[in-house]
Amino acid sequence: AQAVRPSLELSDENAAAITQICRRLDGLPLAIELAAARARVLDPQQIAARLDDVFGLLTSGSRTALPRQRTLRGAIEWSHGLLTEPDRILFRRLAVFAGGFTIDAAEAVAASAPLAAGDVLDLLSALVDKSLVVLETEAVESRYRLLETIRQFARERLEEVGEPADVAERHAQFFRARAETAEPFLSNQSEGWQERLAEDIGNLRAAADWFEQDPDSVEDALRLAAALHWFWFGLGHYREARRRLETALERAGHARTRTRGRALCSLATYLALQGEREGVRPVAEESVDILRETAGASVDLVCALVGLGQARLLAGELEPAARILSEALELARAVQPRYWITYALYWWGLVAQARGDLAAARAAFDEGVTLGLEDGYNQPIAHLATMRGRLALAEGDSDGALRWFAVALTPLRRMKNHWSSIILLEDLARIAVERGDQERAARLLGAVTNLREEAGAAPLPLEREAMDRLAAVIRDNL
Repeated sequence: AQAVRPSLELSDENAAAITQICRRLDGLPLAIELAAARARVLDPQQIAARLDDVFGLLTSGSRTALPRQRTLRGAIEWSHGLLTEPDRILFRRLAVFAGGFTIDAAEAVAASAPLAAGDVLDLLSALVDKSLVVLETEAVESRYRLLETIRQFARERLEEVGEPADVAERHAQFFRARAETAEPFLSNQSEGWQERLAEDIGNLRAAADWFEQDPDSVEDALRLAAALHWFWFGLGHYREARRRLETALERAGHARTRTRGRALCSLATYLALQGEREGVRPVAEESVDILRETAGASVDLVCALVGLGQARLLAGELEPAARILSEALELARAVQPRYWITYALYWWGLVAQARGDLAAARAAFDEGVTLGLEDGYNQPIAHLATMRGRLALAEGDSDGALRWFAVALTPLRRMKNHWSSIILLEDLARIAVERGDQERAARLLGAVTNLREEAGAAPLPLEREAMDRLAAVIRDNL
């Protein structure tokens, strides 16, 4: 770039854009050279903003180079021209994947006349040999991907033959089914499903986007949004989860189906996490009513009852919250897996603590941690041990609190759980203040603020007041 614009320097203002350019162009030397040539008339930020139309942007090259080397399109068209017709069919259909794919996904999505599922592996191997598809072996299972610049070219070929809608529909249906297969394992983060879905986050978003804009996919949009509840929670993506749920529910109307009841239960959770206390209760109540009608004594009803109990707790209605959560706990003890007992125990313990029954809260948290450790449930261990530590801290036992926080930290290091991390870091900041380490306390409180902003998790009014008081103490001490 400096060869055509000597005044250009790497700076704090353009470093992010330059990084984005190199990543979006997959480190391809020709593509980066062509982008750098545009620095004659465009700033790096302007170049980065135009990369969605990479072939319109990168159209110049050395006049002395071979024609296929003068433009990125020319280089890819030359390689594409060497493919057999079956190679080309698979190549263009793979453009629908965002962020990579597994062989089973490729077979399910790309296999349609004239390609059979049995043809896909050999054809895919040929595309890898021709460097049009990249094999990645460091993922949970072997994955493939098209470089972004090549994917844009393949997408153009897909649109030329009029196939994008058919392939996008198969893609969306595959990932809806995959999310529903994973759902029972996402709540307790078992069987590695959270990690596997995280590798396909681009595909899951593309599937959700397709369902949201397709008039015939209203029910599919709602099913996918409900199935991904614990996935988004595990990633700390509260804003996206809420937006997807609200969009799907609005389009689906008011039919009292089990899917709608489950989606409302999920939405109630995110409304609570974002401090929408006024909006939580009607959503949670409708969820419970629908699931009593459609789901009977099931895990879905446990989730809905906990959501309603949580809403009543947030409204300060402790006795109704206690009755609802007592029902949820009784039902959870009757269903499988035992994870749902730990889920109900967490909220039952919070209500007991709010009512001043510290012995009942302690018993609930202790039982939940024990069950979590016995069954290897990372999420409840993190939640319940964190709250057990907070209870110890409230009782003046900071050493005991630290021991419980250490129990919680082990699973927290293995997953991205914003909810427990926020609570734990707030309390570690309080302990740091008590022990005279004000700089550490300030860093911890700053981390809490960042986590809340990243997840879209609003503190409750009492939590905000407590944080403000703690921040003021830290500032005064510093």
